[in-house]
Amino acid sequence: MTFMRQLFKAVGYLALLLLALGTTALTALVVANWHDDPLSQTALQVQQIPPTDAMQEGNGYLIMVGLSAPTDGGNLVSSAEAFGRRYLAKTLETSFKALQDPRNYDAMKDWTTFTGGEKVSRFAFHCPLRSDEDCFSWTLANKNEVLTLVQANSPLLVRYEAAARAPQFVHPLYDIFSPLPYHAQLRSAHALMLAKAAVQWQHSAQSALDTMEIASRLRARIGNSANSFLEAMVLLEMQSAELRWISQAIGHTPIHISPHVSAQIRQLILQPSPNLDSSLQGEQQMIVGMLPFMSQKRGEKNWRGKLSDSLSQIGYLPIATVNASLEHLDQIKAIGNMPADALEAAFKSHNQVLANHYHCPYPIRLRNPLGTCMVAMNAAHYQSYFQRIHDMDGYRRLVMLQYLATAESVRAQDMQAWLQASPAELRNPYTLQAMQWDAATHSLVFEGKEPQRQNLEGSATYRIALPQAAP
Repeated sequence: MTFMRQLFKAVGYLALLLLALGTTALTALVVANWHDDPLSQTALQVQQIPPTDAMQEGNGYLIMVGLSAPTDGGNLVSSAEAFGRRYLAKTLETSFKALQDPRNYDAMKDWTTFTGGEKVSRFAFHCPLRSDEDCFSWTLANKNEVLTLVQANSPLLVRYEAAARAPQFVHPLYDIFSPLPYHAQLRSAHALMLAKAAVQWQHSAQSALDTMEIASRLRARIGNSANSFLEAMVLLEMQSAELRWISQAIGHTPIHISPHVSAQIRQLILQPSPNLDSSLQGEQQMIVGMLPFMSQKRGEKNWRGKLSDSLSQIGYLPIATVNASLEHLDQIKAIGNMPADALEAAFKSHNQVLANHYHCPYPIRLRNPLGTCMVAMNAAHYQSYFQRIHDMDGYRRLVMLQYLATAESVRAQDMQAWLQASPAELRNPYTLQAMQWDAATHSLVFEGKEPQRQNLEGSATYRIALPQAAP
C-alpha cells in the first residue's frame, strides 16, 4: 500500500509538473504573439502602388480577356472590350464587398456565378507533344481539319490579332478576385495561329511569318507585364511552341530565301521571354491583398476579447508573416536578376540561409512559428520559375544556331569546330560553354534544368535535328 501511495503521489507530481510546463509554454507563446508587427516599408509601398488605367480605350488586355465573349452579331472587337470592362468592374465590386467583411464569403460566391454570358465554342488543337514529331508534316496531313477550325473560330483569331495590334497593353494590378478565364482560349487561339501559319508556309513564307509575328507579338506583350507566375508559365509554354514552329519552318525552308523572310525569321527568334519582375510584383500584391483574409482579429477592446483574439492567433501573426514573405521575395528578385551561370549557386546559398532562418520544426521559436513555416513552404518553387526562363533562352539560342548553320551551310564534319567558335550570346547560358553536337543523331543539343513536356520523354534536354546531306 505504501508503495502504491508513493507511486500515485509521484504520478500526481509529474502531472502537476507537466501542467506547469505546458502552462508556462502556452503563456510564453501567447505573450510572444500578443502584438503583431507594423507593416514594413515594403508592404506599405505595395499598398500604395497606384492602380493602372486598364479600362482605357484601346487596351489590348480588355480584348484578350474578352476573347471568348459572345459575338451578338456585332463588332467582334468592341464586344470583347465591353466584356473585358464588365469583367474588371465585377472584380472590383467583388473585392470591395469582401474587404468590407473578410469573413463574409458571399462576395466570392457571387464572383463564381459571374460568367459574362455564353462563350465562343471551346477549341482544342494540339500538335503532338513530341520533339521528334514534325509538326509541319502533321499539320499538313490534317490540313482540312485545320482550315475548318480556322474558319469556325475566326472571331477568336480576329480578336487575338486586335489585341496584338492594340495601341496599349496594360494589366490591372493583381487582385485575388481576378481569376484567369482567358488562358484556355488564349492558348487555343495561339495554337490555331501556329497551325494556320504552317499551312500558309506551303504557299507563302511571307504570309506565314506575318501570322507568326501576330501570334508572337501578343504573347510578348502579355509577358512584358504578366503579373502572376501562372500567367508567365503559360506564356513560356507558348514561346516554346513558337520556337519549335520556327525550328521546323527552317527545316522546311528552301536554301535560297529572300533577305526579308530571313530577317523576319531572325526577329521571331529574338522575341523576349516573360518578365518575371512583374510576376514577382504581382506575387507581392497578392500577399498584401490577402492580409485582411489572413487576419482573424476583430479589434476587441476589452481583455476578454483581446484574449480570445490572441488565443485564436497563437503562433501566427498575419502582418509579421506578410512582412517576412515580402522580404523573401525581394531576395528572390535580386537572385533572379543574376546571370544563369550564377543562379544555381546563389539559390543554393539562399536556400541554406532560408533553411536556417525559416526552418519549420525549429524548436525554440516562439514568435510567429506557423507564419515563419508558411514562408519556408512557399519558397520552394521560385528557383524552378527562373530556371525555366533560362531554359527557354537556351532553346532560343539553339534555334538561332540552327538558323545560322542552315544559312551558312555548315557541314556535319565542321559543326563541332563551328560551335566552339560561336559567340557568347549563343552558348549554353548555364555553363558558358559551346552548345553540344550529337554526331550520331545529327542534332544540336542543349541541356536545360527543368523538364519540358514538349521535349522527348518530357526531359530537360532540347534537341534540334539538322537535315543530313544526301550521300
